[in-house]
Amino acid sequence: MDMSKAYAKGVRDYCRNARIIYDKFHVIAHANQAVDLVRRTEVQSGTEAARTALAKSRWLWLKNPENLSRKQRTRLRQIDQDMLQTGRAYQMRLAHLVEGVSLDRDDVGGMAAVDRGDGASLRSASKEPGT
Repeated sequence: MDMSKAYAKGVRDYCRNARIIYDKFHVIAHANQAVDLVRRTEVQSGTEAARTALAKSRWLWLKNPENLSRKQRTRLRQIDQDMLQTGRAYQMRLAHLVEGVSLDRDDVGGMAAVDRGDGASLRSASKEPGT
């Protein structure tokens, strides 16, 4: 289903027993936006090491691993992803690719939520609809 709030409201109002499921394209698009937001925030306010590692790396994080060139795969491996919030956000994005999609809007919204208290960190929220 489209991720518009209007569609979700219509389903909730007229199909009370239906579970809202979003299509993979929109879920991955939101995940990509979240990863890029974390990367940009980390470049702007992160350590010098993070800025250096992330310089000109946008497409490394947004492409699917099977679509990376050999040079891009090598560069991605060289970046110490464990020290970067961008690396953790990327791993969450990949997890959603592998799991398949049966997420509701709360899952997607939580996945894309950025906690600015410590710079930028992607967190996952898993809520049952209506809670």
